[in-house]
Amino acid sequence: MPPAFRLVARPLPLWLGHVLRTQRGPVHGGAVVRGALAMLPLLLAAVADRPTAGVPAALG
Repeated sequence: MPPAFRLVARPLPLWLGHVLRTQRGPVHGGAVVRGALAMLPLLLAAVADRPTAGVPAALG
């Protein structure tokens, strides 16, 4: 295989490893409410047929 196509396994950055880490135990109700509130602008924009307008609002 040519060197240009060789895959190299690299360790994940710390911030990405933290995001992808599985959570032990149940999800707290406050986290569910925060997720639902963050999704609300995107849902409203999708209903108004402008989903790209809701993405920045949903990201915060």
